[in-house]
Amino acid sequence: MTRPARVRPTRTRRPRVTTLPQLMATAVEANPSGAAVVFADATATLAALSYAELDERSTRLARLLIDR
Repeated sequence: MTRPARVRPTRTRRPRVTTLPQLMATAVEANPSGAAVVFADATATLAALSYAELDERSTRLARLLIDR
C-alpha cells in the first residue's frame, strides 16, 4: 500500500478580505469590466453584469433600503 503524496501549502500573498463588500470592492478595482454574474433573462437569453454594473446596482439598492 502506497502512501498518498504530501500536499505542500502554497504561500501566495493575498490581501486579507473579511467581508463581502470588501471582496466586491477588490474585484471591481481589479477587473471592472469582467463578468461578475451570468444569467438567463426572461427570454432564456444569456446576459451578464460586469463587476462595475453589479457594484452600482447593489449600491443603489442599499441606498434605497437605508432610506426606507
